[in-house]
Amino acid sequence: MVTSNTLIRTSQALFSKLRVIPVLCCCMVALPANAGAVDAAGLNQAMSQIGKIMEELFPLIVVQRALDAQEQTHIRQAVHQMESLFRQAEPHIRQKSSTYQVSYQYMLGHLQTIDTAFDSLDINFVRSQLYELGSICSSCHVQDARTRTLFQGNGRSRFNDDYSYAEFNYVTRNYDEALRYYDAFLRTDTVKTELELVRPLQRLVTIMIQVRNNPDQAVQSLRAYVPLLQHTDETRKQLLGWIKGVKELMPMVREAGEPEEFSVVQRYALQVLADPLKTRGTMYATPEQEISRVWLRGVLFRYLAQRAAEQEIPMLLYWLALCERAIGYDFYFSLADLYLKECMMSYAKHPYARLCFQEYEAYVAHTYSGSAGEFIPEEVQQEIHKLRKLVHQ
Repeated sequence: MVTSNTLIRTSQALFSKLRVIPVLCCCMVALPANAGAVDAAGLNQAMSQIGKIMEELFPLIVVQRALDAQEQTHIRQAVHQMESLFRQAEPHIRQKSSTYQVSYQYMLGHLQTIDTAFDSLDINFVRSQLYELGSICSSCHVQDARTRTLFQGNGRSRFNDDYSYAEFNYVTRNYDEALRYYDAFLRTDTVKTELELVRPLQRLVTIMIQVRNNPDQAVQSLRAYVPLLQHTDETRKQLLGWIKGVKELMPMVREAGEPEEFSVVQRYALQVLADPLKTRGTMYATPEQEISRVWLRGVLFRYLAQRAAEQEIPMLLYWLALCERAIGYDFYFSLADLYLKECMMSYAKHPYARLCFQEYEAYVAHTYSGSAGEFIPEEVQQEIHKLRKLVHQ
């Protein structure tokens, strides 16, 4: 039995893997058009090739059996090919904003970690890190309303179970098919952990609230899973909290539409983020707060990509970081701190740079605190000192 605190942490960790991630993978977080010219054709070609490699690998990543030597060799060759493609993309990335460049380095480092893991013969770690790579791609993809344009060759027969096939379709933006197979998985009689019950429902929330901005459909879909016999008290409570949160969100969504004016975006950001987080050992969001912040992420990123003026970007980055902290920092991606660093390093003279520093300092203190107290490594302290000096100069 998972305790309430554990389920809260599980919920946050799962949502954080769905979150808005400025990472280069098949697509990237799009800053405004004036962020710099780039050879879109060359970049898109590289990303498309990486996407096709991931499409081919995905069944091997999620298959629930040991891999033979030939399959392991195939995976390593594919990782080398993806790493090479990322390096070829570097000239195009250099023409982009610093956010793209940070994301590029992050993804390249992730692939290098995977390659190193082969040397230790830890194929299970390799597969888990490749799965995270797919999660990073999906976290980028859910920031727009685009649907699948690639990856038409993988059918259900290539996957061991409905859940794995649903995940593949989620990663590759085939959301209707993903929802269909998440539903099939949830309705099977196989015994499921709380994690296995919560994750598909969070995918549903992300699709309905963040991608499609459709709370009416979200409520209708979520209600259908309340009677599931495999619920524990905690998972049903979490689900009912999300339904309540979506209902509370409906008037705001209907009023907001798709905001075109920054003043409107600002009003909704301040309204959502004014709701203080609870504290139980650490900060956490209630199910209702998770819903409002997942919706706000979508609003902020769509505005950032399509309309944001230069002086608005630091404020948007700060609000995004607050959304991320509410849902829960993730040690693999830790993207909230990248938003804050971008705010400080690229917009040091902006008034919000100091707010970003305060939030980043709090994040570091939280990250390096434990039962024995707070211990911040020397190099991290030096970074904090440099950032403090930067924003207060």
